[in-house]
Amino acid sequence: MYLLTIILILCSSIPALSQIEDIGDVISDPAVSRRCKALLQERSDKIKVIQENQSLILRNRRLQKKLQPKQKTVKDRLEINMVQLKNNLRLSQIDLKSMEENIIRKGCPGLVL
Repeated sequence: MYLLTIILILCSSIPALSQIEDIGDVISDPAVSRRCKALLQERSDKIKVIQENQSLILRNRRLQKKLQPKQKTVKDRLEINMVQLKNNLRLSQIDLKSMEENIIRKGCPGLVL
């Protein structure tokens, strides 16, 4: 009796195993992969913007150090520019965090952040 029960359980689990193979087709849906590629491309573009802002901030600091005390107007402009760069950097980092959360919510397969 037990042997018959085990055989019936095994036979009923075989169709379930074939359905597991179909899950791979759902994940590799072309629409999902195109959307994920677009989201990841936007993320990489935002990372480039952040890196550019960081390099501009470093350049601004170097220029401020090289200034002579006489160059008051240039110093004021560089300080204003520094504030704008820091604000842009902060906003870009917030956008990047939002993008990453959006990518995770969309459920992109093979996600590496």
